[in-house]
Amino acid sequence: MCGILASISVIPRLTKPLWFEEGLNSINHRGPDGKGTWWSSDLRVGLGHQRLSIIDLSKSGAQPMHEDKLKVHLTFNGEIYNYLVLKKTLQNCGHIFKSRSDTEVILKAYIEWGEDFLVRLQGMFSFVLYDERKNKIIAARDIAGEKPLFYLETENELIFCSELKGILKNKKASKKVNFDSLGKLLYLGFVPGQECILEGYKKLPPGHVLSFNLNTTSMKPELKINPFWTPPMSLTSDISTSNSYDMLEELNDLLCESVKRQLVADVPLGILLSGGLDSSLISAIAAQNSKIKTFSVGFPSSHIHDETEYARKVARHIGSEHHELMIEQVQPETLQSLAFHFDEPIIDSSMIPTFLISKMVREHCKVVLGGDGADELFGGYPHYNKWLIISKLANKIPLTLRKLISFSAKKTLPTGFIGKNYLSSLDIDLDNELPKISEYFDQKTIKLLFSNVPNETMYSILSNDCWKKLVSKHSDLVQRFSHTDFRNYLTEDILVKVDRASMANSLEVRSPFLDKNLIDFALGRVPSSLKFDGKNRKIFLSKLAKRYLPNDFDLIRKQGFSVPKNLIFENKQVLTFIFDTLSNSNSIFKKSTIKSLIQKESNRKGGMERIFALCQLNLWVGKHGINF
Repeated sequence: MCGILASISVIPRLTKPLWFEEGLNSINHRGPDGKGTWWSSDLRVGLGHQRLSIIDLSKSGAQPMHEDKLKVHLTFNGEIYNYLVLKKTLQNCGHIFKSRSDTEVILKAYIEWGEDFLVRLQGMFSFVLYDERKNKIIAARDIAGEKPLFYLETENELIFCSELKGILKNKKASKKVNFDSLGKLLYLGFVPGQECILEGYKKLPPGHVLSFNLNTTSMKPELKINPFWTPPMSLTSDISTSNSYDMLEELNDLLCESVKRQLVADVPLGILLSGGLDSSLISAIAAQNSKIKTFSVGFPSSHIHDETEYARKVARHIGSEHHELMIEQVQPETLQSLAFHFDEPIIDSSMIPTFLISKMVREHCKVVLGGDGADELFGGYPHYNKWLIISKLANKIPLTLRKLISFSAKKTLPTGFIGKNYLSSLDIDLDNELPKISEYFDQKTIKLLFSNVPNETMYSILSNDCWKKLVSKHSDLVQRFSHTDFRNYLTEDILVKVDRASMANSLEVRSPFLDKNLIDFALGRVPSSLKFDGKNRKIFLSKLAKRYLPNDFDLIRKQGFSVPKNLIFENKQVLTFIFDTLSNSNSIFKKSTIKSLIQKESNRKGGMERIFALCQLNLWVGKHGINF
């Protein structure tokens, strides 16, 4: 796990860009174990790398890495879990290796198979590769989007980086907010797809490869972006009992193999154990391979949010060395650190415990495994059940009446009102669409917050009708939820949260459920009936868990990783800090609305999440010098 930076100029340069070293230093937290840079002879191509040493800790694993004879150069972030299998295949093809690293496997694989090698990779990654003989740049990102890759085209330069802050060190780089993207952030909780919160910047979509040829005479080479993998669409509506048993055996084999591969490291390794089904299953399987350390977080002041008793029970059952972090209060300094590290904001207060547990774990381990991805792949969210029932009931209610109910709910019910999202979504076609589960800020609130901006800017912020474009086209409601959440909520929220919070503490987090074979299996072959049926969730995983977890383990319990309300609204120090942040002279929001808004939101469902989001957005503008 590392941080990467690349600068590519369309014309030869006389000197290296002055900002490059500063940009690389700004992502030092992603890889404090080593630093490397490489420049082509004409200075058109520069590759930078901050190293977090996990596999092959020697200098032979340092980056950027080169194939000198064939003049191929690489800066790479991530882990390739099947690198040993690929390495053996490449050795049989005649390739000789100088290191034990997975980075060198990528180099040799490209040389052997060209861009087609991407379909062979199983892992999390983003990289930039320069083929000097072809004068060609290739950049790619893993299929789930575990590893980030931002890029920016300026007048005569193309810049890639693991985080926005590295690019922002270039004084020519824009720091202007993209107001259309801001509107989507306030609506969805994240900026979707290849869009970015800043004008001109983009994210390389998961499972895509970007390439362009520097031999062109054009001052702005055409970027070619194509998918090398697309999520498979399940065609199976149901299966027989015998086939179900065979598939369960296959799931067991796939998950065990994934966990085994992801336990490979040359540094101390542990497991994030919440006590829920997903992390408990990963922990139990891992414990069969070796003695493990497990880590959990607790909230002594809130029994509802505290899962430590469940985690302890699993830890005792599997015999792990268990560690706990008890969070009794949140410090304002934590909010400031998060605003710095999340340089494209998301609305998710669970970044707080994720950041704090990562900090604790880093004192014991350099790598941890977690349970991310299981809910999206195997049907784990409670709202799936509700909408399956609602979809059946909705078909019995005339569309005109449903539209009237929806219209009334949108106009009269405030954001956060229990049941508003369900009533507001009754006007959609549930045979082909999906409801937006949560709306963070409605248009009325946005207008109050930004009433001091020009009308044109306000129009851009409010033009956030993007949800329909993000919804999967799958004909089955269950599979439509699964595919949509996999590509949106998982990629743009959960994996962003985990990457930034962990890498801020120089910790690598691995997700066995996001193994390529498991993703293909879950999205392409597991039928809806084995995901959820209107009553039971994660049916297939629950069956498997019975083999590994205690007999009295609660397979149904679903506890979201969220922050207790009292840590914000009953913490005078934090509440004062938030109010001061939102109402000071540098605030991007209209000050007259902030006090009343905090009072209203503190008593609403999801209110803390919205206030936290506004605070982080305002801190983000200040931390990165954003032009609003």
